[in-house]
Amino acid sequence: LRTALKPAAAVLAAARAAGVTVVHTLEAHTADLADCPPAKLTRCPAIGTVLDAARGRVLVAGEPGNAIVDEVAPVAGELIVHKPGKGAFFNTRLHDELQRLGVTHLLLTGVTTEVCVQTSMREANDRGYECLVVADATESYFPQLKRAALEMIVAQGGIVGWAAPSADVIAALHGYTAPPPPPPAAAPLPPVTTAAAASGRRTLLAVSGTLQDGFELRASLDAPGCAALLVGSAVVRGVRAFL
Repeated sequence: LRTALKPAAAVLAAARAAGVTVVHTLEAHTADLADCPPAKLTRCPAIGTVLDAARGRVLVAGEPGNAIVDEVAPVAGELIVHKPGKGAFFNTRLHDELQRLGVTHLLLTGVTTEVCVQTSMREANDRGYECLVVADATESYFPQLKRAALEMIVAQGGIVGWAAPSADVIAALHGYTAPPPPPPAAAPLPPVTTAAAASGRRTLLAVSGTLQDGFELRASLDAPGCAALLVGSAVVRGVRAFL
């Protein structure tokens, strides 16, 4: 896999020089594996375990082995996305961040070609991005799978996107200047005011449906100062709610 590092580092340096937005992604789960589907654990029971003490728990965010290698390490100001799946868009805020920045075109590098890179590229294509994979800045454990993945990406007139060697991409970046960032978004709407919010309590944001016995509902721990609003209808039976 390391054969892709030198071309990837060269593309990264050219992108930074041109002022292009840089995003780093790595597959990583929370320490409690709450974001790891059971089916994934079944296929890869090593997730969350320690196979090498120096590397820590497998695919767990913050562990020594779950990091970006030095050759392409992030610098201050670059976005880092911890993704719980193969694709960079699933269960992450990547799409929202790219939209906020006005990004329309993506250059993809990394490993492996047929898994994380191709999955991310297909996700991006479905969301309307124009995509190009840098062919020699991506790699696979299986050369035949890399070839097949690149062929699928560019088939039928670029059904998923395009591919090009790093030399061509770097040459194009040398003549490119990134446009200025878009103006700040309009000020957010004021928070919903409710009697519960005024008293310091939070209400529950819910969608319509039936909540079965044994579930626990919690208000958002990510934004404890924001009140949520009950939307739609929900039938709650035997559910403990922390509001």
